[in-house]
Amino acid sequence: MADDRRPSEEEIEELIGLTRRDPGSPAFVDLGDAYLALGRPRDAVEVGLAGLSAAPDNLEGRVMIARAHAQLHQWKEAQAELLKVVKVDRAHKLGFSLLGEVLLRRSDYERAIPVLQHAQNLDPSSPAVLALLKRARAGQPLDPPAPIPSPISAKRGGGFGAPGEGAPTKVEPRAAELARKAMPSAPALPRSKGPTRPPPAAPKAPPVYDDGPTSVAPPRAAAALSIGDSTGQATVVRGDPTEVSPPRSFYDDDEATAGRGAKPRLPLEPSGDSRPVASGSPAPAGGVRPRVIPAAKPVNAAAASLRQSAAVGEQYLNDLLTGGLLDVPGVRVPDMDYDINPGKRWGRSSKRAFIFLFALLVLGTGAGVTWYYWSEQKKAEELALHRKTSNDSIGTASAEGLEKSMTELGKALELDPSSTLTFAEVAQTASLQHLLYAPALPDVAAITKAINAAAQDITKPEQEGYRELVIARAALALSNLGQDANPAETLVRTRKDLETWLGNGHDGDRWARWLLARVDLAQGQRSKALSGFRAAAGAKGEAERLIPAMVDEADLLVDDGSITDGLALYDEALAIAKDHPLALMGKALAQTDSSAAASKAISDLSVPLEKETGARLAAYRHLWLALANYTLEYYVPAKEELDRASSAGITEPRFLARLALAHAIAGDLAGAAKARAAVTWFPPKPDVKPETDPEVALADASLLLASGLPARALDVAKGDTLRAQLLRGQALIDLGKPKDALADLDAAAKAAAGTVEVEILDQEAHALAGTGKDRDAALAALDGLARKKTRLGRHAQGVALLAAGNAKDAKERLEQALADITDEQPNPVSYRTHTALAQLALAADPPDLEYAAKHLDAAATANPGYLPALALNAKLYLRAGKPDEALDNLSRVMNEKDAITTDSLLVLAEALATRTHTDPQTKKDTTEQDKADAKAALQQAKDAGAPPAEVGRIAALIDPGLPAEMGVPAPPPTPGSGAPPPPGHGPKRRGH
Repeated sequence: MADDRRPSEEEIEELIGLTRRDPGSPAFVDLGDAYLALGRPRDAVEVGLAGLSAAPDNLEGRVMIARAHAQLHQWKEAQAELLKVVKVDRAHKLGFSLLGEVLLRRSDYERAIPVLQHAQNLDPSSPAVLALLKRARAGQPLDPPAPIPSPISAKRGGGFGAPGEGAPTKVEPRAAELARKAMPSAPALPRSKGPTRPPPAAPKAPPVYDDGPTSVAPPRAAAALSIGDSTGQATVVRGDPTEVSPPRSFYDDDEATAGRGAKPRLPLEPSGDSRPVASGSPAPAGGVRPRVIPAAKPVNAAAASLRQSAAVGEQYLNDLLTGGLLDVPGVRVPDMDYDINPGKRWGRSSKRAFIFLFALLVLGTGAGVTWYYWSEQKKAEELALHRKTSNDSIGTASAEGLEKSMTELGKALELDPSSTLTFAEVAQTASLQHLLYAPALPDVAAITKAINAAAQDITKPEQEGYRELVIARAALALSNLGQDANPAETLVRTRKDLETWLGNGHDGDRWARWLLARVDLAQGQRSKALSGFRAAAGAKGEAERLIPAMVDEADLLVDDGSITDGLALYDEALAIAKDHPLALMGKALAQTDSSAAASKAISDLSVPLEKETGARLAAYRHLWLALANYTLEYYVPAKEELDRASSAGITEPRFLARLALAHAIAGDLAGAAKARAAVTWFPPKPDVKPETDPEVALADASLLLASGLPARALDVAKGDTLRAQLLRGQALIDLGKPKDALADLDAAAKAAAGTVEVEILDQEAHALAGTGKDRDAALAALDGLARKKTRLGRHAQGVALLAAGNAKDAKERLEQALADITDEQPNPVSYRTHTALAQLALAADPPDLEYAAKHLDAAATANPGYLPALALNAKLYLRAGKPDEALDNLSRVMNEKDAITTDSLLVLAEALATRTHTDPQTKKDTTEQDKADAKAALQQAKDAGAPPAEVGRIAALIDPGLPAEMGVPAPPPTPGSGAPPPPGHGPKRRGH
């Protein structure tokens, strides 16, 4: 008959009783396993959660709950429990193997591989783990899981039947045994005092020995049934003391029978006949089913015999102690004389003893010295191995390598906590980590503490650890410049330390040379820094090239516009160290600058760059994703990534310059100005001027264009990068030179085919520069691009139509460019759109001053520093008869030489001619001064090519004879006299 592995009802009841008495008992794990064997996983989860609430550190309970969730196909819940197990016990074989299987069930192959690899390391001989690992590496799903089990019933009479007869040999659960042993022994139950039935005579019944409350169950196979004699009296037999005690209901006592009139009975007393009744037997036919109670408290004969033997032995010892040795019968001590005088035999014996003890002392001392020497040698070898592994891990300066170096140095400190050399190495690794990756821990204070601890003993260059302290101090100083109270002085001191070390016979120290080049870069000496990076990185083919120096050299090449050379250098670094995060990030930004396929760049590089490597690289990753998503027209994710990059707190000029550019591209001019203002260099001397940084120059150019200073932006935007070409093209368009802009914009459109922003600006230049069919083709292309998410296409179309003289269609397209602006459909140049609509309103006949005022207010809100809008606002005030307000708006325009236009000069001259000629502070008459200033402004406008009729009209306002003096036609006479009255409702005063 097949072996039935189901737990019995008695086992279930006993485990339930244990868990009720002590919820934190380990018995809840066995009860859950029993439920799992019966196909009741939900009951197992309920029992496990109750047990964990009392014993949260029970890992076996969590594994049991995870198995129950797995039977219910609740993979996520099972994963949560198993994660708690493996986090606490890194050597839990079953936990790791089950976690790997659950991850495979969830198709999470990437995380399942390392988990199963660790499980295989813990149990290399397990074929199941090996099979799971092969499937994970191949990305193959597991076979469908078994269906959710259906509950089955427990065995009846477990522990009272012979194996093979429906009741397998009972083995008590380990947790139940431990729980029972931990509980105090229960007192003997009181017997009933009521009337009892005298038992039938049993002349030859064996004596009954009560060995305590631990031996209460019958033997497993000795008596499946109670043994009775011809009189019907059951013979009580004690069993194995390791068996589980039956419930209290098996005994009749006063408390159980009081008040009910029940007649107390022996546990297996016959009910009406003398036949033995088996536990779990069916009720007799034709009558009421009798109460079947498994067994009475049987006798353990072996335990009783042992007690009797112990009692006999105890009496014998008492006789020896109290009666005296000679008083014990059968024991006799022979009489003999003892000679206690020392003799020759005693001398020889003592001499040998002393010789033996001396030899033993010598051997022990030698063994102790040998053990001490061996242990110290072993300790020194382990220290040397940890340090060597740490030094090798630093080599590539990857995030994983530096973390491994810190781990090895931590083990070295455990072996020798007082080693100053190890402290110096810890300070070096932690400082490099902080400089390159900016992890949360260790912080600057902890690194400084390690440096100071090592510097107490390491003070001379020839000492071990001095070089590590030089590297540590320099790296920490460079990483903390943004929080340094006196960064210029810190850089001077760091330069001196590095130059002293390199000049003292250590010229080949690549790390020190790289850090010195970083000092040059922080001081604004860009060319010198590039040479230093190149020397520290080494040439192609050299051994032990320094990857951080290679990446910094490539960064400078990309910023200078040599993107091809920079990408080649990144690839060389990645060939040495695959997926090096610094090289990957540099390559990603370089591809953004060259406008390579953004979607391919994201798919290729986003996964390797997802690893948590510290705040610095995380900030660069957010910046790169913002630029790439903007190129792909994913404007909402781009904005979110840009916000994360802005809040990272990185103070490197290269990062801040690119951050400012990203904000300008998105139309956030305030954010661009803030990032640009944070860019700082710390020259060694006040008279040393930092060299021009191309990326910072591009950020300046974008802000100059946003201020309405295209001529200055054109002078600043140098280089052949995509962003430089776009900025120069926009500057030339603003200067009224669209034909000149085509060279840069056509090249940009060819290099970045499919990029919406580039194509829109290129077609706008073609529409402004072309005529006839060329202009129509460009306008048609703009109409197609205007259907994209960005409103930039509608703006460009409106500007081109305005330049072509189609004011009606231009107004319609410009208004469409401002309709329904959201984060998903942005207009990064909305201030330009508002200014163009205000210009149309002022040029109308008659001018629509209210419409113009509304759009100029909106332009000032979007970009308060746009000078063309301020000049147009001054013209609006002048039309409204408010020359003083017009002069206020013109003040900022006239302070910028490049912002002064012919139109602004005419407005200035007219405002000076018509204002109230009284100084508001001194109350002096300023008529003559105002006329002189107005005449000078008018002459400058005439020389710049202003219309003669407009010059003559304003000249007549200054002096009726001035038109003739300037050689321009005088205005025709107008009916009436005096200036026309101002409109009833002039525009509100706007800020300047």
